[in-house]
Amino acid sequence: AAQPQGRLLPADAALPLLFGQADIGIVIACVVAVVVHCVLRQTRRGYEFSVVGDSPRTARYAGMSVARNVVLVFALSGALAGLAGGVQVTSVTHALDPSSLDPGLGLGYTGIVVAALARFSVAATVPVAFFVAALLTSGPALELVSVPSSVIVVLQGMILLLVGSGQFFLKYRVRVTSPGRSAS
Repeated sequence: AAQPQGRLLPADAALPLLFGQADIGIVIACVVAVVVHCVLRQTRRGYEFSVVGDSPRTARYAGMSVARNVVLVFALSGALAGLAGGVQVTSVTHALDPSSLDPGLGLGYTGIVVAALARFSVAATVPVAFFVAALLTSGPALELVSVPSSVIVVLQGMILLLVGSGQFFLKYRVRVTSPGRSAS
């Protein structure tokens, strides 16, 4: 079945390039990350988001409106997703093209991997996102030397599992003892 095609955007609607090469969306993403980090760490509302996210019962006990904070987080997340989509359309696809939203791209999965590797820290998200992007964009280059692109997906999964298991062992301090000896 044929996919509907979107019209190309006018050239003056495209975001400018940074130094003639890089997409200015990178700068927008970094600025948004700094703003979100500051809001979450330095405002009362950010503190409420944190408390509601960690323990809704504690938030209710402290007099915070859990429902209002959840709806507000959803609305802000939707606004940020809309901004990301706008940057994607005005700088990468240059069209409202439904095929660019192909679930086969794995953008949601990649976002989960970035968030997990950054340990849900906004400050760590940007460098981790650059690392994961470098992994993903190296796939076509590796195909030139006869390495399947699926190796990148496996590598990404292995990194996530290793970091996750490392965090597990740090959090729960798992110790291996020999039989007959008790852990101290």
